[in-house]
Amino acid sequence: MQRIEIAVGDPVDAAVLQEILSSLVDPGILKGFQLSTTSSNTIAILAGAAMTDSGVLIVEDEMLTRQITLTINPANYTIYYSYGPNATFGGNPATLYVQPGLIEAYDPSTGLHFPNGVVLGWLQYPGGSVALNDSMFISGPRVGVLQPVAKNKDEFQTVYSPLSRLWSPISISGPLPDIVIDENYDSGVKAPVTTITNTSTTTQNIVKYLVPFRVPSAGVGQVEVWLRTDSGTSISIYLQSGPGVQITPSNFDIFNNTAMSRQVLQIPASANLEANSEMFVVIQITMNPTYSAGIKSVGISSYTDPF
Repeated sequence: MQRIEIAVGDPVDAAVLQEILSSLVDPGILKGFQLSTTSSNTIAILAGAAMTDSGVLIVEDEMLTRQITLTINPANYTIYYSYGPNATFGGNPATLYVQPGLIEAYDPSTGLHFPNGVVLGWLQYPGGSVALNDSMFISGPRVGVLQPVAKNKDEFQTVYSPLSRLWSPISISGPLPDIVIDENYDSGVKAPVTTITNTSTTTQNIVKYLVPFRVPSAGVGQVEVWLRTDSGTSISIYLQSGPGVQITPSNFDIFNNTAMSRQVLQIPASANLEANSEMFVVIQITMNPTYSAGIKSVGISSYTDPF
């Protein structure tokens, strides 16, 4: 087994730095790189940073765009960076591709990530030559720091708390919501509450957030969310694994006109989630004009209620 030790002041070359980074985190998006559209046939990739499977960091400081041909038939696309290591001083830059078809960011059967690059996400185009919109995009895996996995009843691993104003919506219809973090809010869970408000006085909006996590070895039995909704707001929650793969909780509900409270959703055992695979808790919020919703924390547990 190889061990790398770096003392303060030691020089670190590029090859060693790549090994260090790839040992600390899995490949994926570090920040930014949200997928959206700026015209009927243009894919927009916001500025961001990501790490490839070989530990290479890719940083873009401005938005990039790529055009696609709109078709009558439905079509899928994978948006990714590919990097070819070489001995040239400074190396070659990574190349951004928009390729037809769905390429997995991680293969649970082999344990391998997308080779020599990193997947930013996918576009699922419905066909009919309709204009692109943000709801057609699915984000690739995002790097996160995980806490110890909870295995006992009512013990939850907090995946993300609270939503950050640094996180942009993955897909949205209607006006961009206003996000405010109230640091003084408590009520049962010691975490600030994030309030998402529809700023329009006339138009409903729908906003979707993806909360990334990695499936623990004992699986995922429950999802816990502390939330509140106005009478003109509703929230639905489900799991997503890869492009278009949705897992609905067995006690699925749409939360409407709910005071701040703990909601626990049961994940059916038939979902048979692959240990160590990358998944998302999807929080979809529908808000009538001027209404809002609040989220304090999102958690997962390996425990499955037998009753």
